[in-house]
Amino acid sequence: MLTRIWVFIFLFYSASVFAEQSLVKEDFAFGNEIVIGELKSVIQVVLPEEVYLTVKNPDLSDIGVFNSRNEVLPHLLMTPETKTIEKTLQPLHLTLFPVHGIKGDPKSFEKLKVYPSNEGAIIEIQNDTQNLSHKIVIGYLIDASKIENHISKIQFFLDGAPENAFINISFGGSDDLKEWYIIEANGVLGNFEINKQKLTKDEVSVNEKKYRYYGLIFRNHAFKVRLKGAKAFFSTSKEKTEESLQWKEVASKKIKEANNQIIYQYDVGGFYPISGIKVRFMDQNSAANLSIETSNNENGPWSAVKTTNFFSVAKEGSTFSNLQTLFEERQSRFWRIRLNSDSSGIGHRFPSISFGWHFKVIRFLARGEAPFTLAYGSFKVVNGPQTDLFGADWAKDIGTGTLKNKIRLGGTEKLIGVEKTEYPWKKIILWGLLLSGVIFLGSMAFHIKKQIPKDT
Repeated sequence: MLTRIWVFIFLFYSASVFAEQSLVKEDFAFGNEIVIGELKSVIQVVLPEEVYLTVKNPDLSDIGVFNSRNEVLPHLLMTPETKTIEKTLQPLHLTLFPVHGIKGDPKSFEKLKVYPSNEGAIIEIQNDTQNLSHKIVIGYLIDASKIENHISKIQFFLDGAPENAFINISFGGSDDLKEWYIIEANGVLGNFEINKQKLTKDEVSVNEKKYRYYGLIFRNHAFKVRLKGAKAFFSTSKEKTEESLQWKEVASKKIKEANNQIIYQYDVGGFYPISGIKVRFMDQNSAANLSIETSNNENGPWSAVKTTNFFSVAKEGSTFSNLQTLFEERQSRFWRIRLNSDSSGIGHRFPSISFGWHFKVIRFLARGEAPFTLAYGSFKVVNGPQTDLFGADWAKDIGTGTLKNKIRLGGTEKLIGVEKTEYPWKKIILWGLLLSGVIFLGSMAFHIKKQIPKDT
């Protein structure tokens, strides 16, 4: 009977103490209520900047999500995924130059005198003017040298084409106006009627290769047709795009090392997921070789991130510059930058430095009832309940949530790395019970052993 009483007392106090150890939102300093539109199995929320400024752990492990019953929910921290978007470019008008020549002589293209600008765009062309009165417009030279994207087709606007006209053409491309490559040898432009339906053929498809210049040649001259214009169309392309970095300019503290090398130290104020640095020189025509280092402690140790040349140089009316560098994400509060070259490249004023980061998102399993609460900032939490559950098919049904204003949970005392000052009576009682139980069990074993008769 006495043994059962001791076991009951031990289990009661163990349960009460370990229940206290489970995570509740009041273990965190602050939080935000999560507002959800359509409830789905998994909800995604963008972490506010306040989180990076409040958390105590660089890996953001002191973050939690709770339901209305104050139960901690599985969550996963993520950098925003790269998105694939369809990009449709608007059609562009092309510049046309009529080419004169002898009827049926497409080699007239080879006799052109072409005058391009420094950028490659055609300014003027000259035909062989001898006997020009006996020559006709045999085609057009089309300038696409300023277009960077691939052209999928070119539409031509005809002038003077009668009804039911079949205008035979050849169409080619060139990059140097010397060598020409056939794209369509026996093409047709015009308008005609089939089965009482009027159809218009006014475009030419362009193959996969992009050329700087295109040439259209009329292969028959039954009609005195001219082109009023031409328009380039582009394929719908799929592009991967990332969310733009957020930038934060930070004041520097100048430090001189033992070897008289000057470094500049920065405190970004929190554990931002930084993946880029941008410089702004105080003077034009500046250049510097800079090494970037980072640490979670103001006094180090320091970890090398990247060494890069930054510059901004004006030449012939244009500016050439490299003022930004990207690197693998680092969630460090302290940064420093050392100048590897002498200061003549930047003068006496060190450039201002901005740090760039992506807002992380948190996905959580929407178990239980709303309201859900995002909680952050706690010295107690070492490893939050992150999970790999989100790889399951049912977890791909993702909804979005938004955050209300910041609310106080446990307050700033949850950010201090010490327990409350009240005397821990329950812990003392628990350890006393454990010790008493050990002594009691040992005593019982001793008495039982004494009562066992010795072998004769």
